[in-house]
Amino acid sequence: MKQCPMPRRQQGVALIMAIMAVSLASIAAVAMASRQQIDIRRAENILNIEQVNMYVYGNESWAGLVLNEDRKNNNTDTRNDDWAQVLPPIPVEGGQVSGFLQDQQARFNVNSLILSANRSLAKERFERLLDSLDISRGLADSLVDWLDSDFNVTLPDGAEDTEYLGNTTLPYRTANRPLAHISELLLIKGFTREIYEKLVPFVYAISTNTAININTASKEVIMALAKNLDDSEIATLLEEQDKGGFESIGDFTGHTAFAGKGLSQEGLSLSTQHFLLTSNIVIGRTQQEIESLLYRENSGRVIVRLRRPVEH
Repeated sequence: MKQCPMPRRQQGVALIMAIMAVSLASIAAVAMASRQQIDIRRAENILNIEQVNMYVYGNESWAGLVLNEDRKNNNTDTRNDDWAQVLPPIPVEGGQVSGFLQDQQARFNVNSLILSANRSLAKERFERLLDSLDISRGLADSLVDWLDSDFNVTLPDGAEDTEYLGNTTLPYRTANRPLAHISELLLIKGFTREIYEKLVPFVYAISTNTAININTASKEVIMALAKNLDDSEIATLLEEQDKGGFESIGDFTGHTAFAGKGLSQEGLSLSTQHFLLTSNIVIGRTQQEIESLLYRENSGRVIVRLRRPVEH
């Protein structure tokens, strides 16, 4: 028996159904492929991050060995020491690794404003540092109030809880303790982002009283040590640093640049215990910049006290 052809309307519906089925299958295939690519990329990123962490630990081990060997060879730290040299980029599987050490005690420890046995001297030095950077001295008062444990406003420019609880966007209270990280300055009255960026190369925050290393201190930090130093006098001190540094605190304080300038030996040192390691790691598409705060004991043993991504 001869079959009757399918009516045209039914043929059209069947064709549409077939096209829809193919489209749905195509969409599902694309979704599955896309999900697979995302999963592969996610797994790759996880592996890269793990690899980055391993290289950071490797950099920390390298820094520990260099600092330990340095302590065995001498009891001073200068810009000419091996630890002060930048580690050039080293090719590794899938990328490269580099890093460098910085002497934290070449800077001014802002926590010394309350941790120093001579707080008035610490404040004078901080105020002179602010002067050299064209930053208002009043910020020293607001910083002292943020750090100290009382609720008395340091005049004329201090700030306690009433200043910060009046913040209508996000009220908060003063910390009344040493800074855990220098970025906390941005919470304090008067410390704008612009001021912070100008100041941060010359300060740091360690929750213990530390001395300034006169063999690695920058021009700005040296200027903060005494009154009325001019550029030519600072230049002679920096030249001594480049030649290998001062052999004693007396050689530094007795330098002609400080004659009649009221320089105190308090809070000065020829050596360093606190260092900052910055590791730059590139593995595939993953790029990380990690800072590690290192503490070197008198024995030379190095301890990692903090590890965190670098803020930009």
